[in-house]
Amino acid sequence: MLGFFAYMIVSHAFYKFMHIAFGMEVLGLQDASFLHENKDNLNFVVTAMITEKFKYEEMKKFYLERSRIVDKAQHKLVQALGLFWYKKMSDDEWKAYEGTFLTHVEGKKNKK
Repeated sequence: MLGFFAYMIVSHAFYKFMHIAFGMEVLGLQDASFLHENKDNLNFVVTAMITEKFKYEEMKKFYLERSRIVDKAQHKLVQALGLFWYKKMSDDEWKAYEGTFLTHVEGKKNKK
């Protein structure tokens, strides 16, 4: 039991150090489980949306504004020391990515 507590203290101190020194946050267990490409991985992400017609530019502006508020929306996934981490994008990286944050695809129709 003492070993468990020692491990928890050391690992949390290491995670805190990485956050303070390099601005990286370790992935949670649920986040990391989606990275496994194993056939037995039972994590599935399914999203289905039916939307009314909307003005694309207004919707894009709304989502870009929300990305400044929502935690991890402007982070990238990096690997360091054998672990995956969230790291906030620099302003230049975000500006380069911002144009593809939300993409409008013309001509896609729902098959009924």
